[in-house]
Amino acid sequence: MPSMKITDGVTIINFSPEAGYIKPDDFDVIRHSAISGKEYSYKFSKKRRWEIPLENIATADATTFNDWRDDLAQLTFYDDMINAPSVSYTVRIHNDEKPLSSFGVPNWEDKFRGTLILREL
Repeated sequence: MPSMKITDGVTIINFSPEAGYIKPDDFDVIRHSAISGKEYSYKFSKKRRWEIPLENIATADATTFNDWRDDLAQLTFYDDMINAPSVSYTVRIHNDEKPLSSFGVPNWEDKFRGTLILREL
């Protein structure tokens, strides 16, 4: 599994994704209808996107991820700390809701899981 790192310039979180990690391309899309009724869509501005399943995340890190999402924080993300540790991307957390929540299992209240969605700016 790749080792990853994300930071806001002050706080650094190191983590590894769980099975199911994907890195699809993301495009901005404009749609419109012609007078004839035909629909057109134009893709532009290709951006990178990461969907990163996480488990066993400590409470402090989960709180930081959720706060960054709420604050629309601009973050620096390193997606491969093993093979390309100097390659970074400027991203935001793009989840519709808080990315991480508690396991909800007794004795595991301090561990969080979820899918972190990042999108390049």
